Amino acid sequence: SSLAQTFVITVNPINDAPEFTPTSTDSRVDGSGDITVLEDPGVQTIIYVGTSDAARATALDEVGGQTPFTWSLSAATTVSGNLTFSQLSVNPATGVLTFNPTQDKAGSATVVLTLRDSGLDAAVPPNVNAVTRTITINVTQVNDRPVAVTGNYFVDEGDSLFLDASGSFDVDAFFGDTLTYEWDLD
Repeated sequence: SSLAQTFVITVNPINDAPEFTPTSTDSRVDGSGDITVLEDPGVQTIIYVGTSDAARATALDEVGGQTPFTWSLSAATTVSGNLTFSQLSVNPATGVLTFNPTQDKAGSATVVLTLRDSGLDAAVPPNVNAVTRTITINVTQVNDRPVAVTGNYFVDEGDSLFLDASGSFDVDAFFGDTLTYEWDLD
């Protein structure tokens, strides 16, 4: 027979990573969380976050805690095409994404969206106070009209005329479009 012993078990809390899912109600966001828009769409504002929480549902020590959340967004990394942005940001309080692809640019770029909670210091393992998601933003190229650049011409009857359209261009040349010329002198 042994003697009964009394002891104390202390369970220290750790900060679990917050969680979020992308919206399922915006047609620009697909099932994997990537975004697709057409070229030259103007400023896009997307309520990207469908749900967010301080931790998984079973982390009962964090229910209703670890707020406020803070959202941040990395710079874009171009994956294909010539895509750049004149505006790219996230609202730090709401996670709403705002972006504006540069005029006449298309392709794909990735950004990293981060959700950080106010829980225990992540520098002290095993605490985790942030979760990230890599989002691909796809801007689908739209065929733009070429721009004809030529001067005004005046010629006397019977004289020769040299027509020059060498200053003409196509903003879609990056995507393989080429120009051909046809003159109609009617």
